[in-house]
Parts: sequence; structure tokens; C-alpha cells
Amino acid sequence: MRWLPVRTASVDAVWCQAALLHLPREMVPAVLDEFARVVRADGWLFLGVAEGDGEGWEVAANYGSQRRRWFTYHREPELTRALAAAGFTVYETRRARVYRDWLSLDARRASVDSAPCA
Repeated sequence: MRWLPVRTASVDAVWCQAALLHLPREMVPAVLDEFARVVRADGWLFLGVAEGDGEGWEVAANYGSQRRRWFTYHREPELTRALAAAGFTVYETRRARVYRDWLSLDARRASVDSAPCA
């Protein structure tokens, strides 16, 4: 996610479901910037993360395994701000409960026409 092997502005959308949550919070801005790099103007980002607070190693009990994985939880306001900083506007937010609380955001990258003038 930090270095996608595609050209700049070459995809219509990025779908990132239950993946960003496995990166430390400090890496999130760089990943969102990378998503913005590859998504064309007016393109979409569909983002699903675990909702909550904190980050760290935990056992993912829903898979019947005792393997530990990294989890970073997110809240809507902080994630909306981070998306805005990367050039995305959130258009829809959804929540679901399946093993944990999930937060899904549909965001659109700014168009070339909406970019500020220099």
C-alpha cells in the first residue's frame, strides 16, 4: 500500500478493505497520499477500517487461530481529516458490527478543476 506498482492517476478507484488497519498509525498519511497519487482526478477511494481507539498486537480470534497481528483502530473525524489532507472528500460513511466495529468511508479525489489556483 505504501508503494503501489501503478502509474500516477492511472486508476479509477482504490478498494482498501480491512488492510489499512494492519499498519501503524504513523504510516497512514503516506498510504493515503499513495492512494491519491494513483487515483485519477474525480476517482474514488473505498476504505474499510476497524473502528475504535488504540493500536497494537492482538490475536484475531475470528479466524480460529492464535496468531497475533497488528491492529490500528480509527475514528471517523481523524480519518476524515487525514483523507482531506491527502486530497479526498468523504461522501458516505457506514458502520457495521462483524467480530468488531467497522467503519467504511467512500471518498472522492478532488478534480483538476477544483484544485486551488497558484
